[in-house]
Amino acid sequence: MRDLDHVAFSGKTGAAKPGRAAYLHCVLALRATPADFLFVDDREENVRAARAVGMDGHLFTGQDALAGVIDRWLAPRS
Repeated sequence: MRDLDHVAFSGKTGAAKPGRAAYLHCVLALRATPADFLFVDDREENVRAARAVGMDGHLFTGQDALAGVIDRWLAPRS
């Protein structure tokens, strides 16, 4: 975890997915905007909640699909 910019545990932040505060905690902690995030989860309700706050969201179904999603998401940012 030492290579990550921020790690958020619901037990420490007091906010858990799919609650709006869980996503906004990370946005505020990283001084970013929701559009700066690609949220990936294997639960549809969590992906929908991330999209509702303005994040890009992807429902994880496997590594191969995720690799393509990440490549497409990163392309306009590089």
